[in-house]
Amino acid sequence: MGRKQAWLLVIALAICCFWNGGLALAEPVADISSAPWQGGSSWTPNQPATYNSSTLALAEPEQKLWVAQGEEAAPAVDAQAPLHKEVPAEPAAEGDGPSGLEITVLNDWVSKYMFRGFDIYDDRGAYQPSVDIGFWDTGIHFNWWASLATAGRHNDTAVAGALTTEDLDEFDYTLYYTNSYLDGCIDMSVGGVYYDIIGYSNDDLDFWEAFGKVTLSKMPLSPHAYFFYDFPVHDSVGGEGWMTCLGGSHAVELGCLPLCGPDPLELNLAADVWYNGGAFVNGVDTGWSHAIFGGSVALPLPCDLTLTPGVWYQVSMTDTVNPDDEWWTSLSLAYSF
Repeated sequence: MGRKQAWLLVIALAICCFWNGGLALAEPVADISSAPWQGGSSWTPNQPATYNSSTLALAEPEQKLWVAQGEEAAPAVDAQAPLHKEVPAEPAAEGDGPSGLEITVLNDWVSKYMFRGFDIYDDRGAYQPSVDIGFWDTGIHFNWWASLATAGRHNDTAVAGALTTEDLDEFDYTLYYTNSYLDGCIDMSVGGVYYDIIGYSNDDLDFWEAFGKVTLSKMPLSPHAYFFYDFPVHDSVGGEGWMTCLGGSHAVELGCLPLCGPDPLELNLAADVWYNGGAFVNGVDTGWSHAIFGGSVALPLPCDLTLTPGVWYQVSMTDTVNPDDEWWTSLSLAYSF
C-alpha cells in the first residue's frame, strides 16, 4: 500500500471512530472558520465571522472554524479565516429529525491570498468561491474551495519563482467530520484535504493534508489548537511536515443596525500563532513562522445572505516563509440553504 493510500485509510478510520463514538454524546456541529482550510480556515462560528485548508478548518455562513455552544463564550474564529475552506452549517435543534443536505455557498474576495504565512500571489488579490455540503445530521461534510488570481495573472510570483499567478490557480477538496462533546464544551473535527494546483501543467505542485482541530468553546477567548500534516504527491518535490496553529477569539457586541435585522452585530476579533515544521515549501526553516491578528463583522442581508468584511495583519517571524509583515482585507458573501 502506498503512502497516499495509507493516509486516506487513516483519515477514513478516524472519521468512522469519531462518528461512532460521538453521536451518542452530542449532536454534530459544523467545523469552522479557518479558513485558509484558514486555512483552513475554517478551516467560522455560529454567527458569521471571518473558518480554511487547509485549510483548511471549520455554524456560520462563512469561513469560521468552530461553532461556539455557550452563551457566554465568544465563537472561535480562526485568524486566518479568509483562507479557511471548510464552512459547516448550524447543528440541528434538539428533537429535530434528519434535515437533509445542508449547503453553504461562499463568494469571497481577498486583497492578498495569504496561506499559512505565504503570500501566494505576491500582493495580488484573489476570488475564492466555495461550496460546503453537510450530509444530513451525520457531521460529515464535503467542501470544494477555489482560489483564482484577479490581477497580474501572467506575472511571476515571489513565492514560486518563475511560476505566474495563473499557474497557481487552485482547487481544494476537503472531506471532514465534526462534532461537539461534553455538552458543547469541546468541538472537534478531523479530515483530509487534496490541494490541486489546476493552473500547473501536471500534479508536481499538488499536496495532501490530514488535519485535526480542537476548540474549547465555552472557555473565555475560545482557545483552539489545529494540527496539520502535509505531504506532496511526489516525494521529490519536498515540503513534507507538520504545521500547528494555536489561537483564540473574542466577540464584542456593537449594537443593532436598522438594515441588518433586530439582532445586535458583533465584532469578531481573532489571533493565531503558527509553527511550521518544514511543510509546503522545500527549505522552509522549522520554527514559529508568523502570527495573525484581525477582525470581522457579519452583516445579515435579505434572502438568507450574509456579507462579512474583515481586516487582517500578519507579523512574519521567518524569512523562509515570508520576509515581510502583511496586511490585507477580505469580503465574503454567504448563502445557506
